[in-house]
Amino acid sequence: METYTIIIFLVTGLGGGLLGGLLGIGGGMVLMPVMQFVLGYPPQVAVGTTMLAVVFTAASGTWQHWKLGNVDWKMVIWIAPAGVLGVLAGSALFHFIKSDTGLVNLILGIILLLASCQMVYEGVRRNGPEPVCREMGGGHGTRLGLGAGAGILAGISGLGGGAILLPGFTFLCGASMRLAVGTSMASFLWYALAGAGLKIFDGVTDIPAGLIMGIATAVGAIGGARIVPHVPGALLKLLFGVVFIYISIKYIVSYFGMTI
Repeated sequence: METYTIIIFLVTGLGGGLLGGLLGIGGGMVLMPVMQFVLGYPPQVAVGTTMLAVVFTAASGTWQHWKLGNVDWKMVIWIAPAGVLGVLAGSALFHFIKSDTGLVNLILGIILLLASCQMVYEGVRRNGPEPVCREMGGGHGTRLGLGAGAGILAGISGLGGGAILLPGFTFLCGASMRLAVGTSMASFLWYALAGAGLKIFDGVTDIPAGLIMGIATAVGAIGGARIVPHVPGALLKLLFGVVFIYISIKYIVSYFGMTI
């Protein structure tokens, strides 16, 4: 592995971890496009390697958010097992479509587009004071549905499932953004462990690259979690949501043989 590539992995990991800890997105939205569009990895390997790297993001971010009191563990107890089952289902689907590079790109683009639009929406919507709470509401069915849906998303795309968990926690369960971010990170840790193991078994993971980025994301996630109380999260979601909309469109048009 060339020094240039290692540096890109480290810088990408730091950036992805910082955003993951700050916005609760797992970091995959940063890592995967860089691997594919900058370093030229096939989308299948980008998905598998990203899943391995974000294990470190999730573990580091969970620890920091737990110390800050931003995790509702009663919610995690419901979300995590449902999510692991969802990861199994999503990974099984990914196994059958992984040979179709164009289709994988299209699916990744659609999922990224939905997540990006959600980030923009939250950035525009959340311009007032946030609720203060330590526990979320929502029935058991809601919790299981959120967990399973996010797990399926993670199993297919390698992303953190924040596109489902964050709006679900805030809109359906009455959580503040800080609590939603911390609980999303703690829930995704279990998804990532299951998904990374399955992707390695499926042979679509560059393990050295995943480990290098993973270590860097762990460092970045610590910084992101620590600055959550000091930055306007809504503004960041708006700005990065716009950037990721462009990236998602880049994925989608590649399915049609176009580049932007």
